[in-house]
Amino acid sequence: MLFSASTAASAAAPVDAYNEYLAARIRIMGTTRAIEPDTATFLAQFLQTPASPYSDLVEQPVVTNTPAWNEYLAAMQPAGAADGDAALNALRLQTGLTKARPGEEVTLEPTAARDYRGREAAANAIKAGIDPDIFWKARDMSGSAITAAAGYALALQMLRDAAAANPPEDYARMAIKPDVLARYMNQRYPDNIPDADLRYLTTWLRGSLDLRGAQMKGTAAQRLPAAYRLARVAAAYADASGYFTSKGYCQGNAARPGEPTGPEALENDRPLCFIAATDRGVLAWFRRQLRLDMSGIPMHENPHHGLANLARLIGVVLVFMDMASFIETADAFVTERLATHGDIDEADAQVASERSTRLSCRISP
Repeated sequence: MLFSASTAASAAAPVDAYNEYLAARIRIMGTTRAIEPDTATFLAQFLQTPASPYSDLVEQPVVTNTPAWNEYLAAMQPAGAADGDAALNALRLQTGLTKARPGEEVTLEPTAARDYRGREAAANAIKAGIDPDIFWKARDMSGSAITAAAGYALALQMLRDAAAANPPEDYARMAIKPDVLARYMNQRYPDNIPDADLRYLTTWLRGSLDLRGAQMKGTAAQRLPAAYRLARVAAAYADASGYFTSKGYCQGNAARPGEPTGPEALENDRPLCFIAATDRGVLAWFRRQLRLDMSGIPMHENPHHGLANLARLIGVVLVFMDMASFIETADAFVTERLATHGDIDEADAQVASERSTRLSCRISP
């Protein structure tokens, strides 16, 4: 089965905001200085309290007053970012700095809370761009493993969106198979879903996670990188399932008073007020939940068909999610692409690649 990253990007040509940002810095500063900031340094420029999953934005980052930023703005204008605010927001969105607060980042229709069984669940699912029927079908087919349910939901939604955005005569060339979506949505029993269909959806998700850029075109959800969409869907499932505390974790659009809001908010695998958390904060929670779900799937010689497929999908996601939020990984990806196009030397790209590799070696499996 063939899959290309361009399929995940649907019909719109992908425009990667971080690619343009780093490329602009390289043109002005040179590669070594451009990739010098690590993840913590980058976040400190854009978030008021970077260590908090609930951090607010720095309204006017210092980097917006530099020659490299002007170069970035010039590169983004043809892509649809008509002004400085649009270009800044595109970078914030792609790097996971935005939240999912109803009436602020997310617009809720009158029926949304009913469709997703809760205001907070609706806001997270809508930011991820998941239709209600897909949201619930993937949940029904995945049991208690909400991270796997989120993976199938996102793959199904991207398949639906790609089918809607492209003419049928292009489906074969782009590996778009609407019949997979139809069979999944009509199925009542997880074990009866064809294994080939599940492999196709898993491959679709893997390709989308590997496509680290965000599009300037499409809906806001489609412009959000797949890793953050995936985490938001899982958060929506957590919200829809309810919590041990009757009051939940939110009060309005903020964390409930008394809830921890610093780094300790992620300790003990506790849920967040997900709508008040940044996409990066939700992703940090998701990585913990991913391991919990993986540990709950029994691994024995002849695993149950449904459990085996969930384990396979979670395993694929696990490969990508630990590195998804690191700027060092993005730098390596972008510089490799620039070197391929002849914009920088291979040696310069290798510096970024080696830095990313050193980082990944320190992350425990």
